[in-house]
Amino acid sequence: MNIIFSLAVIFSLLSVSAVSRDVYAADSIKGDKIYQQNCSNCHGTHGVSNISGVADFSRGEGLFKSDVELLKLLQRGKGMMPAYQGRLSDKELLDVIAYMRTLR
Repeated sequence: MNIIFSLAVIFSLLSVSAVSRDVYAADSIKGDKIYQQNCSNCHGTHGVSNISGVADFSRGEGLFKSDVELLKLLQRGKGMMPAYQGRLSDKELLDVIAYMRTLR
């Protein structure tokens, strides 16, 4: 019985450590800085775009997607928006997404 309990504890610890490596809490403060450098020219300093056809984040436009969907969109680019894969890390892009969600 002790062996089974010990194996269960070891398995649980290994599972938690494997999962915790993939966990990341996005930083909207860092995201603000990155956004201002890379996104504000088209999307506006506070998410209010003055360019036709560009998402207005202050109204939630373009934000009704999961973080994973937005990450893929930012990596690939769309229309006039350049692809940021290779220019910004996934961590930086997730920080930008966290900031964008504060603009509503």
